Amino acid sequence: SAPNTQAQNGGAERSGGVIMGKARTMRIAANLPHNLWKDIVEAACYLRNRTPLERNRWQSPFERVFKKQPIISHLKAYGCKAFAMTADAQLKLQRKQKLEPRAHIGYLVGYQSSNIYKIWVPHKNKVILTRDVIFNESAFFE
Repeated sequence: SAPNTQAQNGGAERSGGVIMGKARTMRIAANLPHNLWKDIVEAACYLRNRTPLERNRWQSPFERVFKKQPIISHLKAYGCKAFAMTADAQLKLQRKQKLEPRAHIGYLVGYQSSNIYKIWVPHKNKVILTRDVIFNESAFFE
């Protein structure tokens, strides 16, 4: 489309608006900082692709592309507290240091796949990918 003529690409503009609205709501509800916007928007897309739409005869975009229902059993409350196992604990390097922490305390900010989660660890100020995580879906970032 030509510059500054969003009307020529209305469907894509509308989808982008829906995703940004969903991301904004998710960020505010989870009380997450603005600097995580990229991960929040990616999570909003991930969730939208697995959400049934009336215009698709109640099929999700994922289902229309792959001809099978998406797995959603791994979805957790967005922004909930997560205890992600440390790399040392995963490699069992802490056997001699029994009082060292075995998990990072973080918050769910996205999904890499059905068994890999994106966890934001505030004290490291970084997002880590892990599958070894326990969630507390009733606690959120404050």
